[in-house]
Amino acid sequence: MDPKAPLASRRTASRRRCTAYGFVLGAVLAICGAGLTHAGSRSSKALSPGHTETAAADIGLRTLLHSLESPVPTTRATAARSAARVAGELHQALVYASGDPDPATRTWSQLALALGGDSAGAEDVERTLGDPAPELREAALRALATSVPRERIPRQVVRPLAGDTDPDVRFSAACLLAYAGDAAGAAELSAALRGRSRNQRVRAAQALADVPSAAREATSHLRALLHQPDSGVQSWSMIALGFAGELDMVPRLGQLLSSDDWELRWYAAKALFALAYMYDPNAVVPLRARALALLADPATKVRVAAARLLMCCGGGDRATPDALVTATTTDSSREVRNWAACALAELGDARSVAELQRLLRGPDQASRLTAARAAACLGEEASPLAADLRCLTEEGDDATRMMAGAALGITGDASVLELLREGCSAERAPIGRLWAAAALARLGDPEGTALRDSLLGDAAGLGIPAGEVAAVRRLL
Repeated sequence: MDPKAPLASRRTASRRRCTAYGFVLGAVLAICGAGLTHAGSRSSKALSPGHTETAAADIGLRTLLHSLESPVPTTRATAARSAARVAGELHQALVYASGDPDPATRTWSQLALALGGDSAGAEDVERTLGDPAPELREAALRALATSVPRERIPRQVVRPLAGDTDPDVRFSAACLLAYAGDAAGAAELSAALRGRSRNQRVRAAQALADVPSAAREATSHLRALLHQPDSGVQSWSMIALGFAGELDMVPRLGQLLSSDDWELRWYAAKALFALAYMYDPNAVVPLRARALALLADPATKVRVAAARLLMCCGGGDRATPDALVTATTTDSSREVRNWAACALAELGDARSVAELQRLLRGPDQASRLTAARAAACLGEEASPLAADLRCLTEEGDDATRMMAGAALGITGDASVLELLREGCSAERAPIGRLWAAAALARLGDPEGTALRDSLLGDAAGLGIPAGEVAAVRRLL
């Protein structure tokens, strides 16, 4: 589940209408030991809460959330263990309630399942977007963000809700569209940045980070929030401005890398990577030590973001930090090892070869493409990967095929000359042309050298990210 996805609705009116949601809160209360209500058995239907039960369940929910955010590790662990103890039972009861003959019970149970990340009822949730009740439409929008991948968000169905008569529905629709990478809700999010609701200001800044083009249009409003006394509003505004390419945010985002909040560390690292890769890798070089320290972060997502950031932090220093080598070989997360290997390759370190070989042979096409690019960054050190790269020149995916050819050419393999000339065709994307031309230049081809230099000179106008320009220049 993406942490930036909209959260579950907590309106009192909704809770009083929803028997399934009442069961959720009742179960939470039970595991907290408050003793004011009870959580049903495995075979029971959802409870029908009265006002007393709803208020008591609310107390239980707040108690659990407070415990999960406690500064005391044992308290957090106890709360998490308690929640895990009833998670399966709770899910089973909601599945049962999702077939209830009562429409309200059935609908809210389906929404509760979707809000927990269960994609089984996504079609039912989508139908709820047309419900006459605003609270159901809003809950359905939030549920889609947690149960449906970004690329499968039904944008055509959601876009009309960005003009809904209910302001909360409009705002949730704008957030969901931003989550899906659609700028249609940008105006609503910009308005929310100027609103009175602290929660909406934070959510709007978070959502704008997913649509950099919209964030760039809202920079003046985001900058105004930097003067707010609320540190959360300030932090998320910095992050959105970072994704928008505002280079003066680098020092502030660097400070967020040391935040006590792991989510802020994660998004700050992601924003810094996006800013460096798209606009200026040199801007983040001073943060190299902080990024290396994050490779020991307890949160896996933070370590992944740190490894990606380190791909841009080398600058002119080709020395390999020990922490990066350790992350490549011993980190418990395969994704951290993958990106750490790519960062090593950017530094020209052959110790990345073993991990890159595993990626080149793996089933994931995106990972094969990333590994082929990393191999190209290695230059002649990628020679041990030649056989795997040749296999990829027969890849069905054109971008992977071309990048594998570029990596082979950069190692000095002239057998891919025709493939590289094909990659230099004017009909191809500028990034692919740049790598093909760079490989031809390494093979001594004068036309390839001229094209490489021309593309490097006009990279900004062609939309070639600064990270790709820097990687090719290191091969000169």
